[in-house]
Order: sequence, then C-alpha cells, then structure tokens
Amino acid sequence: MTMSSLSILRQVRARWHCILFLATLLLTACGGGGGGSDTPAPNPGEGDQQGETPNTPDPAPELETRDIGLYMNEILPEIRLAKPLAVATRERRLERHPWVELYNATDAPIALDGMQLRVIGDGDKSWSFPSGISIAAKTHLIVFGSGKGNLSPGGDLHAGLSLHGAEQVYLLDSDGAALDGLTTVAVPVDQSYGRYPDGGDWAYFYDNASPGEPNRSSDYTFSLNCHELSLSVGQPFQTRVYPARSVQWSSDNPRIAIDADGTLVAQENAVGANARARITATDSELHASSCQVTIVNWTANRSSLTVVGTPNADFLLDKFDDKLYFTTPGKLFASTDGLDSATQVGIFPPTPSEPIMKKTPYGYFASSGNQIHTTQDFNQWDVSLNMRHKTLQHGFSHFFDNQDNTSYLYAGEYSVGNANAHSVYRGVDQGNGVDWEEVLYFDSLQDFFDDKTRLDTIRHIHVVVTDPYTGHVWVGTGDNNQHSRLYYSKDNGDTFTLIGIGSQKFRSLSIWFTEDYVYWNMDSELVPQHVYRIPRSVFREHGHWPSLTPEISNGNTKPGTTYLVTASNGGLPIETGGIYTENERRSLDGANRVRPVEDPQYDYSEDVAELTHASHWYHLWVKDQNNEDVLIMNTSAEGIEQYRRDGLSRTFGFKERADGSVDVQELLAMPSDTPETHTPYTQLRPHFQDAQGYVFFQGRNTAHRIYKMRLHWVDQ
Repeated sequence: MTMSSLSILRQVRARWHCILFLATLLLTACGGGGGGSDTPAPNPGEGDQQGETPNTPDPAPELETRDIGLYMNEILPEIRLAKPLAVATRERRLERHPWVELYNATDAPIALDGMQLRVIGDGDKSWSFPSGISIAAKTHLIVFGSGKGNLSPGGDLHAGLSLHGAEQVYLLDSDGAALDGLTTVAVPVDQSYGRYPDGGDWAYFYDNASPGEPNRSSDYTFSLNCHELSLSVGQPFQTRVYPARSVQWSSDNPRIAIDADGTLVAQENAVGANARARITATDSELHASSCQVTIVNWTANRSSLTVVGTPNADFLLDKFDDKLYFTTPGKLFASTDGLDSATQVGIFPPTPSEPIMKKTPYGYFASSGNQIHTTQDFNQWDVSLNMRHKTLQHGFSHFFDNQDNTSYLYAGEYSVGNANAHSVYRGVDQGNGVDWEEVLYFDSLQDFFDDKTRLDTIRHIHVVVTDPYTGHVWVGTGDNNQHSRLYYSKDNGDTFTLIGIGSQKFRSLSIWFTEDYVYWNMDSELVPQHVYRIPRSVFREHGHWPSLTPEISNGNTKPGTTYLVTASNGGLPIETGGIYTENERRSLDGANRVRPVEDPQYDYSEDVAELTHASHWYHLWVKDQNNEDVLIMNTSAEGIEQYRRDGLSRTFGFKERADGSVDVQELLAMPSDTPETHTPYTQLRPHFQDAQGYVFFQGRNTAHRIYKMRLHWVDQ
C-alpha cells in the first residue's frame, strides 16, 4: 500500500465563486494498492516570495505501515458553501464540517475498535473510534472532523478532533501502525479529493462530493496553490501544481505577469474589476485548473490566521479570569479549554442583537438590544439602563479609575432610522450602584435634511471607547460627510471636544490606542479606505488634542481647500451645512464661518496605511507567537465596485515597531456563504484570545458562526 500524510498550509484564501483551502500533503511511498504521487511539494509560504528558505512541513513520523484493505477514500477538508449535496447527513446543519470517508475494499467487515485518527498540525492529537463501529465489505463510512466527538444525536460519527489546520493525518490501527494517508495535493475549499476507483489511486477533485457512494471520474486532475490569492504588488509569488506536473501558465490580466515556472508578479496596483485575474495552468493532456488572483497594495502571504476549529456557540462575549464566555439563547456558558467544552454558569438576558459583556470591580454588565443589564452572580440580571436604541460592538466600554475607585461605563446608541435621535450615556459606579446620565446628544438625520443649519445631527453612533492610557473617552459617528465625526473627552464625559468632521476620513467603527498614538479606521464603502493616527506628543505639547478641522471665523479661505460651511450670510458660495472646494480667496467673519477639511495647516494626522478594499470594522488586541502585540482589524465586503477589489472579507494585522513605524499585513480572506451573490456585510468579528493563543471570531454571513484560529506572525 501507499502511506502518506496530510499537510494543510496555514493560510486560508478566498475566491470569487469558490475559495480554496491550501492543503499540502506529504507522501511516503511504501508500495501496494491505493497509490499516488511521490513528489513532495514545498510549502508555498512567505519564503517563496521573499527569497528566504521556504517553510516545509515537519517530516512524517516513523510509523510501521500495514495494508488491511481499509483506505481513506475521499476527503473534504474545508466546507464553506454548504451545498445541499455536499454531505447527506442526518443532521443537515452539520454539512459544513470537514470529513474523511473510509472505504473497506475487502470482502469481510472490518471492526474499528481501537483504531484512531491522528492529526498533527495544531498540536499532535488522536481520537479513537468508539467501540462497536465497523465497516461492512465494499462499503463506506464518513467521519466528520468537527472536533465534537463520537456519535451525534442523529447518528453521524464525529471525531473528537478537528481537521481544520491539520498538517498530517493518519488512520492508525489499534497498535499504532499506519493504515493509510493522502498524497501531495492542495484541496480546494468545497471540493473533495478522492481515489478512483474506490480504494485505487488518488486521482480526482470533485465539485460535488460523493460521501457514502462510489467515486467517479472527473475533469479535475490537479489543483493549484493560488486559490484565492491576494497578490502584493511587486512581490513575486510561486504558484505550484498538486500533484506535481509540467504545465503551461496563462493570465487574463495584463497587470499580472507569469513566467514559465509559474512565478506571479503584479506589476501595478489596481482596484475594482481591474484588480482581479484568472490564472490558468494546462498540462500536456489539456487538463486545466485555474484560480482567481486579486492585486493588492499591501503585504499578503507572509503572516496568517489559520482556522483550527469551528466551536458551537450563539454569541461570543469576552474573556474574564481566563474563562471564555458565550451565550446560547437564555444561557451563559464559560470555557477554560478553548471552547472544546463549556459549563453553564448562569442565565443571560434576551439577545435581540449581538450582546456585549463587561466586567467591573462592582459586577458584570451586558448590553443587549436597547438595555444595559447588570448582575453579581449570573443568576439574576437587572435592567440598569433603558436606551432608545442598541449599541454596536465598540459602542459599550468601561474604564476604572484607580485613584478614586470609580467605574465609568459608556454606551452609544446605534440605529438606521433617519428620524431617530442618538445619545451617549455615562454610568458612574463607586460600589453603591450605577448612576446613569446622558452626556452627549445628537438630533436626527432628518432634522438635518429639513434644516441644513442643524449641525448637531448625525445618523448614528458607531464607537464609544476609553483610552486605557489616559481614561479619555472617544466617540465616532456617521455617516454623511457632515455627520462623520470624532470627539474626545478628557474629563470622563463631562464635556466633549470635536476633533474631526466633514469627511469620510472621520467615519470610523474602531479607535485603538498605543503608548504613543491614537488610531482609527474608516467605516466607508464610498471612498478609498485608510487607517490614520495622531501622535500623543501633540497632546503633551498642547495639553489637549487640537481640532483637525477647527472652525475659522476670521482671515480668508484658501483656493484648493475643502470647507464645511458652519455659517453663511452671503459671503460664501454655498449655504450652511454644505461642503465645497474653494476656488478663490474669501473673507471670513462671525457670520461666515467654515471648518477646513484635511487642510495640512491643521490636520496633523498620519496616514498609516491605504487599505482600499471595503469598509473597516472591528478590532482586537492579541499576542503573536512571540508574545508581541498585534492589532487585528476586520473588514467587511461592503464597498462600491469602483473600489472593491473582490467580494471577500479581509482581516489585517498591525504591529507598531519601536521606531513608530507600523507593519501592516493581510492575515486572512474570507468569503460569504453565498459567493454567487455579493454580500456586503460578510465579516469575521474578533472577540477574544485565550491563554493558549487561539483567537476567536464571530462570523457574519459566513459558513460557520464561530471560528477558532491560530495567529502566525512573520515580521517584514
């Protein structure tokens, strides 16, 4: 027989219609039935592109091999689209789990008692088949690599380990001898790879898997490592064929060059449809395989987030005291083992929208819908605050002042109704209960439409966060240019100062902090997106944050500068509330006032990175494998075609270096669960990192609701 191991590359790529999970399979040939390619392929990682030594999988363990006629016959390592025919399970919701199909090629049943699946990758883990399981002669058995363990209520067999993030997979006999494995190959997401005929050679990839049924012939005889590739401008990427063979390469986008060896280079940046290319490889027998490549102007294919599991949960909350908290309807759970298991620790308020939970020295608080609830013991929740609207993920924050032992809670309202007013609330708690009050109020968007002089209006509040270094409160609003604003308060919310207004630059969903800077992103689908920051040295120099868009009521306007008009009495070309770009010098006075928008004379912000792709969303501070700080930021797929490079949600990492420069890298690209239709709000929302370094995400419009990932960061 042939003995081999399975290696899944630590990177997930997405494509326009069907994303690929890059899987590198390491083969050790021992002769006999169930053959396959014996040409190992290098791991296509950052070394291939940067001139470094390529990463290679760990060598296959020295295992005794044995042929008993039991084979790993077909594998589907990653399901994203949950096609109706993907797996005929008894529980339809389980169709999205990866699986391995075993095949008994003998004329007698084979008992699986004592046999194991062994997965090497994110650790070295084994799972034993439950007693009493056997495979009849010439039949199949599906084992889901879900990590959920043994028989499900519907009778499907689930391994107590995950196939996500695997590098090597073995089917072991009861004494540890290896019965089978897989050949060197990159398995596309939502495709399976199988032997043909059953128990024969590894031969074909399948768009429509056939679990429990005989494998068929297929047009797909090899796969590529470029599905779906974000190709950094000027950074070569070595494409590879699995199993290895000679091919001819072609690209349908002249901006991407590809040589005879399959090395890709994006020669210039592009956005919209011009950023996408179809790369095709054709062998001597005219078999072809293709992948979609997207040109990007940031660094990709160096660091990565690797999916290693998809735990069960409804809503992720937060991590407190090394426990991970999450909800299912009406229940609160805590886990100490990375959501592999969990214990119910109490009840949880109704959750009409994604809840947020905070821990203070004086109790726990949960924002759920338009209410803030509080509890001491998780068994009784009391309503602490009734608001008009809900909060967003970064719209509910807490800061504890150690000097006077005071907890400050802040909540900002979010809705999408034009007639709705919105407020920021502050709760003050010194151990005797919380006193809430409204500290910032905005009239509705409709008020602005009715009267453009009403500049105290917004559509909604995106973010309310506290600076852990200073206790300052920061607020971000949206969505029109007049309503995209950044505020801060240095007196615990007693007063707020407007920092920036009048541009999509100030429309943000995430504001984060380092020792030397305050950062924000752009929640805008209408213009190129950037990440900005302002240096704390400016605050230290002035004792406050000067406005980036100050109101000017004297002197003259400057040609070429964009202005938001805050008062107009005949001296300006447009009315109050309008925005225009000046073409001459005009006198300003108390009746004719403006705010310059992005004028270098006043705007001291720094452009950290241009990430033109889609709206920027939520963030989370995590530690990489070297215990260094990395800020993870998610983007949605929300964006107009002019600037949207493709239909994927991307996750980026930011590492601030000692010299103040920032290393920005793409870590992951994720498709929606309906890639045939563009879904603007496809997202992975980062929630917490556990003590073992796993990062947990909540999916929105993705195949799985919860993702467990491992961060691997490589400094540029």
